[in-house]
Amino acid sequence: MSQNATMLTHKQFHSLLDDLIVLNLLNRSRVVGCKEILSPTSWAREFCTISCDIGRRTGKSEYIKTRANKGDLLVVATPQVRHCVFPTMLCTIATPELVKNLQQTKFNTIFVDEPSLVFRLLERETLYKYLAHDGEQTFIMLGS
Repeated sequence: MSQNATMLTHKQFHSLLDDLIVLNLLNRSRVVGCKEILSPTSWAREFCTISCDIGRRTGKSEYIKTRANKGDLLVVATPQVRHCVFPTMLCTIATPELVKNLQQTKFNTIFVDEPSLVFRLLERETLYKYLAHDGEQTFIMLGS
């Protein structure tokens, strides 16, 4: 694939993901009554999570690099991924083993890079239990 085609794929994917986040926030405001009857964990899992994978080399890691900011969390499977793929980030980065240490911290957006790898080491439900505080966080799962 040419560099122009790769850039176009990434740009389109990033735009679609941005639109999914907006739709998710709109949906949350529409069903806000559910928030009162669900636990923070259930609310986060059922209404605050966006999961997306359209294949390899489509810009998922690049999306995280350009969108994750101070006040956000990125969960990666291994320290090697942290250092090789995401060496300079403004957000907090944690491996599954370190997520428990962050349960008192409120993050705006929680990105999970390659959830199938992360959730081999940390149960999905545990991630929500530790990080879903007030129902305002957005969980973005990118990858298989």
